[in-house]
Amino acid sequence: MGELAKYAVLRYVPDIERQEFINLGVVLHYPDQQLLKLKTTEAFSRLRVFDDEIDLSLLGLLLEGAKMEFDSESAEGPPRQHLQNPNLLTELTVRYMNQFQFSDIRSIVIKDFESDLNDLFRIYAYFEVPRSKRIDENKVRSVLSRTFRQYELSSFLKPAPTVKGKFEEIKFDFSYNNSEYVKAFSFDYGQRQLSRAPDLARSWAFRFREVVDQREGDKHQDSETLRPVFISVVHKGRESKHISTALEILRSESEIFYMDEVEKVAMHFRRRIESDLRTTEA
Repeated sequence: MGELAKYAVLRYVPDIERQEFINLGVVLHYPDQQLLKLKTTEAFSRLRVFDDEIDLSLLGLLLEGAKMEFDSESAEGPPRQHLQNPNLLTELTVRYMNQFQFSDIRSIVIKDFESDLNDLFRIYAYFEVPRSKRIDENKVRSVLSRTFRQYELSSFLKPAPTVKGKFEEIKFDFSYNNSEYVKAFSFDYGQRQLSRAPDLARSWAFRFREVVDQREGDKHQDSETLRPVFISVVHKGRESKHISTALEILRSESEIFYMDEVEKVAMHFRRRIESDLRTTEA
């Protein structure tokens, strides 16, 4: 397993009681190399829509201050000896409790600090990134793969499995024990293309059902055949009624996790694998 870094998402919360928020950036801490950096948006157009009373000039100043505090190269940043502290990010972010707040601390297997920070920014500060650099299904799949490696699950999960459906062969992204299948989705559409989301979800819900029907038929020949479980990992992009409809369609045939919940998917498989190993050893 590679070296671990930790990150958190910076959020703007205009009304603390409602807990509505918009992501402003991502901070990444790599203790082994004593690196710390906060990458924030420079485009505030959506913030004005989100909060029409916002003082953008003040917000910009506050963001600049935060960037200096979370910067291993800045004189305002933590002392060099503190950058090796694996709990540094928790200690720094806990003080942000008002309109600026950080998400819970998450882990990532580090490859290249700047590249990983940019990838995290594209995931969480999605709408402030040019469309050509936004998240597609390949990126969702890549994040899943990296997370599975981080949790040392790669040897147990089969990548790109092909499964026999009732009418066709269906390709998923990962599978476990020929019983659980993972499919990555990204509903990354412009305003005019949003209506495509339910159609995509409907086609995959039909494929999920195909596999179930095929397994039910196989049970007549093999009583040990397991009913398949489907896990959809979704980057949903913007909020809209079409996206909501697509998610409901997927939810009718599969479990749904969002991009910021990929660690939950990994933990699900870890628990399942550990349980199966204990059963085998018993």
